Amino acid sequence: MRRLELATLAIAISLFLGATLPWIQHLGLEYDEAHFLPLATQIAFGAEQRLDPPWGITIANRPIPFMTMPYVGALDSFLYAIPYSIFGTSVAVSRATNIALGLIILILAFHIARRESGLWAAALAAALILADVELLLHIPTHFGPFLLQQLLTLAAIACLQHWWRTSAHSTFFLAIALLALAFHEKLTFIWILSALALAILLFEFKRTWSQSRWWFYPLGLLLAIVIVSPILYFAWAAPEVILGFGKASAKLPADFNQLLASRWHVFDLMLRGNWTIEFTTGEPPASLSRGPALLILFFVGLLATIFTRQRLALILYTTALGVWLWNFAFPDAGRMHHVLLMAPFWQIAAGIALSQVLPPLRLAACTLILWSAFDATRCYAYYNTQVRATGGINHWSDMSTRAYEWLNANPSLDPVTTSWGLARPINTFSGGRINTVEHYFDTLPETLSEDTIRQLKPLIEKERQVWLVSSVMPIYEQQWQRVVALAGRKPLHLKTFHSRNQTQQIVAYTFTPAQPAPAQWVKINSTEFPTPTQLRIQFEGKASQDGEYLNIQWLDAAGNIIATDNRNFYWTPHLRSASTFEFTPTYWPSSFNRQQLNQAPPARIRIESKLNQARITSIEVPAP
Repeated sequence: MRRLELATLAIAISLFLGATLPWIQHLGLEYDEAHFLPLATQIAFGAEQRLDPPWGITIANRPIPFMTMPYVGALDSFLYAIPYSIFGTSVAVSRATNIALGLIILILAFHIARRESGLWAAALAAALILADVELLLHIPTHFGPFLLQQLLTLAAIACLQHWWRTSAHSTFFLAIALLALAFHEKLTFIWILSALALAILLFEFKRTWSQSRWWFYPLGLLLAIVIVSPILYFAWAAPEVILGFGKASAKLPADFNQLLASRWHVFDLMLRGNWTIEFTTGEPPASLSRGPALLILFFVGLLATIFTRQRLALILYTTALGVWLWNFAFPDAGRMHHVLLMAPFWQIAAGIALSQVLPPLRLAACTLILWSAFDATRCYAYYNTQVRATGGINHWSDMSTRAYEWLNANPSLDPVTTSWGLARPINTFSGGRINTVEHYFDTLPETLSEDTIRQLKPLIEKERQVWLVSSVMPIYEQQWQRVVALAGRKPLHLKTFHSRNQTQQIVAYTFTPAQPAPAQWVKINSTEFPTPTQLRIQFEGKASQDGEYLNIQWLDAAGNIIATDNRNFYWTPHLRSASTFEFTPTYWPSSFNRQQLNQAPPARIRIESKLNQARITSIEVPAP
């Protein structure tokens, strides 16, 4: 690559980083944004529970997930696990990973356009990507998800581009592998793949057919099947999950005109709106409204592609338009992250086509790009300021960060919530150590079911159980009041965690006041003794073998077991080199499994353990 090309790419990368890096650690972590992150922490640090088929398997206390939702794979979880294991878990590490993916997308787009039509095409494609405000503000949060679908498709297109030019067989099969791998992010990748396949048949069929051999296609199909085999196994093992969801989602619209208006609105919003700014930090001022320059460039690039008949540009535009049309088959789709799957295909295509038009037309296109760049620059500067000032609004609020910091400073407290949006961020911030029990969907009905009541009652009675209530939506307070009514007594307020701009908060309550820590502890030199008000067990070392465990038996006066607290340490990676666990008759650590056999009052405690490298350093009770 020549010096001018390197300089152009370096400028594009610098502008990309300037628009995204400054604000990533200030915006709160949103619940759907964190979809893959709890699994990523388990892959990075180990999991306390086994992951069983068809959702995945567990190998050496690390989960190997196949799917995370009926239509969402697990590839992102494995991706995030890499930086987590190196740098730890934080919102900055998560979003820096996304920005790295975005940089690769930008570089691939630049490379494809340059190799196809020279530096002008590459520069125009990069400029169109950088001026796409919705795309650049979406990339750091990876809200969708969509990044791996775009990245792997661009990498596959680059491989096909090389294959068409050189007939190198390996790049054909690499393209097949990359396209198959993209299904492991999200099954909506079928939108991109089908549109891309149709475009290649329309515009590159002759060259594709002439350069391939008869064995390419069965071998390529076999390679694709092997790569997507975990998804195929999941579909076979749980057809009611994956196929049922697809059947429910794909349907004819009741009102096509209304659907068309809705899809056009989101498309228009993507190219000249401020949807992300309003959604995450609040409605921007009218002075920040963006002009129609980028919208005009989309159609100018499409016309230039048609008139120049540039085949790769035609393939890319057809792919982008095919994604938009696929949204019509799924009336519940059509959100911003669905429409953004059109990028960066149309930007690369427009860059290639506009580089081949007459200089006056190219100059006009550059003028529109400068207009778009001016609008985009104002948006990026405003967004950076707003994120720092607000920390995000609603479910993007940074109030969950302060809730995590408090829970992390009070490790004996066990959080539970009926509010949506808290469990995954807190779990991620803690590196998987804090698992917030969530009862959102089952507390939505005005009348709680018997099964829900059975689950909630032990949590209401359990000491040191902290209930987190978000103020983001009125329904959250209504759900909390159903729990209060079930408890039959007034909850005790413990702490309030405000958002940075004081507009939202998370409130922590308890029904049974947490028992204060004794002023002094004394050691017990026996593994069976009368029941104390509190019990503390301290460990040293880490468990290394399956079957290592600690078992606390609560006995009645006759010596019968009335309850047990058990933890298998081989499957609990959060046992650190020095760990402390506290118990009472009504409180036990969330990492222990309590089995209550009857309600007789406890009279004695018996401690049983099987440990290899780890050891109990002390058993302590409050001083009399």
